[in-house]
Amino acid sequence: MYVLDLGCGLGGASRYLAAECGCRVAAIDLTPNFVEAARILTARCGLAERIEFRQANALALPFPDSTFDHAWSYAVTMNIADKEGLGRQVARVLKPGGRFSCNEIARGSGGTPAYPLPWVSDEETSFPSASLRLS
Repeated sequence: MYVLDLGCGLGGASRYLAAECGCRVAAIDLTPNFVEAARILTARCGLAERIEFRQANALALPFPDSTFDHAWSYAVTMNIADKEGLGRQVARVLKPGGRFSCNEIARGSGGTPAYPLPWVSDEETSFPSASLRLS
């Protein structure tokens, strides 16, 4: 199985997927320092041959159409305002019948959250959705 990890950070989920599930992983993050640290940590774990890390934007994925069996995202889409654009990119790079796993913080009925939050300091750059629909 070939998995895309969207917003990999330091690569922990990528390493877990490669080690525990035996899959190959392509992982992206916007932050170059995270990508470099992920590469170093992954090499130290002996998984560098199974995981490729790239600095990239989830709204402009640098992969051909129908590349991945599965796309994975954990606590990332709340930082992406263009959910439809994300959905188009994920759908484009997934093979027919591919799956997208997404675990996110969403906005509930309690109103505007109190800032700062762990992922953002103010409302202008925070985009949790009331419901995440990627079709």
